[in-house]
Amino acid sequence: MTSTSFFSLARLWRVGLALLVGLATVIVAPAEPARAAGTPDLSVSVGGPGRLLFGANGSYGIEACNPSGPAGFNTSFRAVLPPNTFYVSGDATTVITDAPTSESTTLLFENISDSPQGACVSVSFVVGHVTNLTTFDVGDNYVVEGGAYTNTNPFFIPDFDDDGNPISGMASYTGSGTDTATTELIPIEVTKTEPNTELELLRGLHDHQTIYTVRVDNNLVNPTNGIVIDDYLDAGLEFLSCSGDNTTSAATNPGSTEEYSGSGAVTGSLGIPPCVVPELVETISIDPDGAGSLPTAVYTHVQWNNGGPGFDLTPGGFVEIQYRAAVPIRENTLSWTGPVPATTGPQAANLDNNSGSETSESDGSEQGMANYIDAAGTYTRNDTTTVPASDEALFGVIAEDLSVHKSVSNGTIGQGNIDTWSLVIETSEYRSVDDIVVTDVIPDGLCPLGAVDYDSNDGGECDPVPGVYPTISLDGGPARQIEYTTVTEDTTSTDPLVNGSWTVTFDPTVVGADLAELENMSESAEV
Repeated sequence: MTSTSFFSLARLWRVGLALLVGLATVIVAPAEPARAAGTPDLSVSVGGPGRLLFGANGSYGIEACNPSGPAGFNTSFRAVLPPNTFYVSGDATTVITDAPTSESTTLLFENISDSPQGACVSVSFVVGHVTNLTTFDVGDNYVVEGGAYTNTNPFFIPDFDDDGNPISGMASYTGSGTDTATTELIPIEVTKTEPNTELELLRGLHDHQTIYTVRVDNNLVNPTNGIVIDDYLDAGLEFLSCSGDNTTSAATNPGSTEEYSGSGAVTGSLGIPPCVVPELVETISIDPDGAGSLPTAVYTHVQWNNGGPGFDLTPGGFVEIQYRAAVPIRENTLSWTGPVPATTGPQAANLDNNSGSETSESDGSEQGMANYIDAAGTYTRNDTTTVPASDEALFGVIAEDLSVHKSVSNGTIGQGNIDTWSLVIETSEYRSVDDIVVTDVIPDGLCPLGAVDYDSNDGGECDPVPGVYPTISLDGGPARQIEYTTVTEDTTSTDPLVNGSWTVTFDPTVVGADLAELENMSESAEV
């Protein structure tokens, strides 16, 4: 990947980093952290899996924040694990069994860090649970308690007694907070993922297909049988089958099997060995999650049931299904250009009903496209009785006509290093984008490197480095050197995170036609 911007770290003394991450539900923290009176008044939250596969280990964390001060020193943590659970691994400095009560376990994390005003400190640990016949089973839950303790006097470290209970008093701690996390044990877990950065999916049935992965994991103790998987795709997504294009007269191009003239057929099974054929594909109006957050609307309902009996999973087993989908020109509807196709497959990769609203972001707003997935079967309990088992998940992507993503060559920013930052700009299959202007903000402490030294007061630390200049590559072609259109340092802001930062721009006056008009079948510029 070729890059435009190179930043020297010779005068790096403070860098603020922000990360936007899409995660599955693994750590669940309370909406409002718990608080306790004290000085400082710590805001404490215990995070853990709200739902956990029976027999699996759970990851937990305790975070203590000091929102209003004064500073706390020698911050220490305490966790209490209930009976029939046990410590697996983590940051604990001391593990006390049968404390503070019989069969419980106390973990101490002593003198982990200071807690200045505005700072947060955290510890993490992994917990397991007993799975024999007389203890836990699916549907049961357990509670992990956590607390944090700090002192305004840097010469005192919070003290705990032999059972791990905090010892009160000014010579021990002056500020504290506690919280709990409840974990429910479940029989199966269903997840859905797709690989696009920031879940942004460029429009285009032919050029921008994505691969969805649907996975059902069974618990580690007992079997779950007869699992049926139901997937509901937003009307703005086209489910692409294993058998190829089923279009007879595209609603966007009447009388033709092509979505638009010259587009060619839609293929969906390439690169997915083996492609698992669903038993049901139907376009319906439904509220897929009942009382949940999704509305009654048009969805493509896809079902896999392993030919009728459903999937049988042994302890620790899983079933994984992959398929392709993409964002077409228009949404699916219940109206077809001819007879309604059978639900045994012909409604997949079929553009005969794509007569709905455009999926574009031409009105200035991005379109979110929701997916709902559920799995249901029969779980065998420890006592050999059977009960219904189910799980569900929400997933979504954002349809884009223009996207930009930023990455850096090194995972760690080091003082004195030169790091390459890459901006990848892409357009969808259906839109050209004119007169693109790229604006990038560089944190204080980093120097934009180019043909000249843009900082006259740095003592030469931002001098040009031979061969290290911005470059551009169009649609993966050869890189060529360019220059910034503008480079501006912020020297007036009262915000310490903004003052000293740089704003650089690239526009067609410097870059030329590469940015003036990105068009036609997913051309992309890398800057």
